[in-house]
Amino acid sequence: MPAGVKPTVGDISYYAPWGNIAIFYKDFSYSEGLVKIGHIDNGEEAFQISGSIDNVRFERIEEQ
Repeated sequence: MPAGVKPTVGDISYYAPWGNIAIFYKDFSYSEGLVKIGHIDNGEEAFQISGSIDNVRFERIEEQ
């Protein structure tokens, strides 16, 4: 496992020290303890809305 990563817009990461999942809506600096576990391939325009988001749903997509 890497010691950390430098996330970009759309990265889905696990922050090991706190046990949190993070979705990056903008680029961020290198962070120790951050493990990239995925990336959002489309729909990045959702990150450009103002205000907070109350609900988020993750779904697994079966590749064919």
